[in-house]
Amino acid sequence: MLGVDYVVVASFNEWYATRPPEDFIRELSKLNPIEITLGSDFHFGKDRKGDVSLLEKYFTLHVASPVYCNRGKLISSTRIRQLILEGDFQQSHTLLGWQAGLE
Repeated sequence: MLGVDYVVVASFNEWYATRPPEDFIRELSKLNPIEITLGSDFHFGKDRKGDVSLLEKYFTLHVASPVYCNRGKLISSTRIRQLILEGDFQQSHTLLGWQAGLE
């Protein structure tokens, strides 16, 4: 459906979070991606030092447009994590497209 051949899921832990952006780029290069899709505010590496402009030096990128709910509010991983922390599972599931409900 999306034309994706492989998905790599990395465990985000303390060790992973402290790695420099160059480590991320080196590992990603081994996968030889044809194109990487990400959001314009994507950051990676220790202290979030890596960003879209750094990645585009090494890879072909597709920067996805922001997605908004019916009320015009940005749907982001940060927003969904906050909803989960607040215990608002219905709204977080709705924004993820898992079930119908309020936005």
